[in-house]
Amino acid sequence: MADVNAVRQRIIAQLKEWLAERPARKRKAEDRKRKAPKAKTPGLERVETQTAVSVGLILCQKLRNKYPLDETDLDTGGGQVPGLSARNVHAILRQHGISKRYAEETGRTTRSSATKAKALMARIDADPDFTTLSQPERIEVVETMEANLIERVHAFFARQKLEVAIDLSKPGPVIVADIMAAADEKKLGGPVAQYLVGAKLARKFPDKRIDNFRYTAADAQLGRDGDFTVENTAFHVTVAPTLGHLNKCGENIRQGRKPYLIVPAKQMSKATAYAEAEKVEGKTAITSIEQFVGQNIDEMGDFAQAKTKAEIAAVLTEYNRRVAEAENDQSIQIIIPKNVAEK
Repeated sequence: MADVNAVRQRIIAQLKEWLAERPARKRKAEDRKRKAPKAKTPGLERVETQTAVSVGLILCQKLRNKYPLDETDLDTGGGQVPGLSARNVHAILRQHGISKRYAEETGRTTRSSATKAKALMARIDADPDFTTLSQPERIEVVETMEANLIERVHAFFARQKLEVAIDLSKPGPVIVADIMAAADEKKLGGPVAQYLVGAKLARKFPDKRIDNFRYTAADAQLGRDGDFTVENTAFHVTVAPTLGHLNKCGENIRQGRKPYLIVPAKQMSKATAYAEAEKVEGKTAITSIEQFVGQNIDEMGDFAQAKTKAEIAAVLTEYNRRVAEAENDQSIQIIIPKNVAEK
């Protein structure tokens, strides 16, 4: 007779190891030759983590009613887990008293969920005693798995917002550099850069519509020319420029648009080299996030410290509004320091 507690402990250990796994990414041979290795972005890691938790929750629902699971329980034939959707995941979360939106991309942008599901089931199937459990015993173990996954959802929503120290005696570009440094420490550089640029454009052009899409939303899927578009100018924001970004700039040029590539100051030389390789350097504006946002803050604050302080507060307020509007993960928001917020 199996020791249910021992099985539970082994399965939870396997669940934790599985959640920590990162899938290998395949690229076509021609892409490997042409493109430099692409670093994983924090935003993508977050999506993958949320997707894994969502896959786990859906499998727990299946395992309550059936074991062993077969191929049709794990794969639609298109790389997705049957029943995996944001709607179904949210239904499970509501059973645990969680009403906030979580993993909106689940089942929509991720095409490798079946691989992830099969990897977890391989671990469970390999346990010498799980297969011998009665249905009530299996449900007991599965409920512990689900509770562990729900704890991760609670932890996701409990993450603290980004804290930054702002020295008002510094020029705007240096202040933005300090914000980006704080974001990088929390591995939030990508989303923070995008929302800072969006907030700057919204402040600069209050009468124009400045798009506000979730950080992980792909331009191609949304039919966008860039992260932001103002009149006939397309803005691309990234903390890790690749040839792909310059390809997009080239496409903008062919469509009669003026492209801006906005990157961290330390990535300027790399972005410029890629622009030269793609032969778009003469028609693409490459500028730093620090300068693009920071100089605008100084200019709109008339280069006066009191007015600049008010402008920083306004930019951060707009930044937080945009994050709240588009993202599930509110840890991307920035706590406005007292020395900036106070009147």
